[in-house]
Amino acid sequence: MEFEKWTHNNGLLDIFIQAALAAAERRRRLNKRAAPCPKCRTRQVQLIDCRPLAKWRCRECRHVWRYEPVILTRREDHLDSQ
Repeated sequence: MEFEKWTHNNGLLDIFIQAALAAAERRRRLNKRAAPCPKCRTRQVQLIDCRPLAKWRCRECRHVWRYEPVILTRREDHLDSQ
């Protein structure tokens, strides 16, 4: 019963779900456009923090840097995959 009251409270659950989905989509797009490590040039990089000016770490040399790739819109992303 408590859950039902919370879900209908001004759509808070919908807002939370939309924010979580937007964050997941941003992580997916960032990982798709990941750049190689600027120190050792390997492609084995890991996204550490996906907030704007994303933070990356190299799995080979452990170098940490910030890089924000250009993220295409859905239409451009669809055209890019063809």
